[in-house]
Amino acid sequence: HIASIRTQIEQEPEDFRRARRFVNNYLPHMVETVESYVSLADRAQGKQAERLGPIRDRIKEFAPALERIDAACLENDFVELEAQVDALAIQMKRG
Repeated sequence: HIASIRTQIEQEPEDFRRARRFVNNYLPHMVETVESYVSLADRAQGKQAERLGPIRDRIKEFAPALERIDAACLENDFVELEAQVDALAIQMKRG
């Protein structure tokens, strides 16, 4: 979905204005979180590894949000795109 969002923004620069908060703030945080999880998962053992479950579950919540943002970009639905970025902002603040 990230590649699709990027392609859509490249093709429709207006989408970037609408998705700027997602691209500049939330996407880097999502990528950093996933990379940190992968690095930690490779090293964690025993009880430490057990603690990764809730983190993995939170990371899995990123996929539906990315899918909705991607769909809004593809459909050029700016109101929906803004709503999905706002929803992601709320989700990211919960974590």
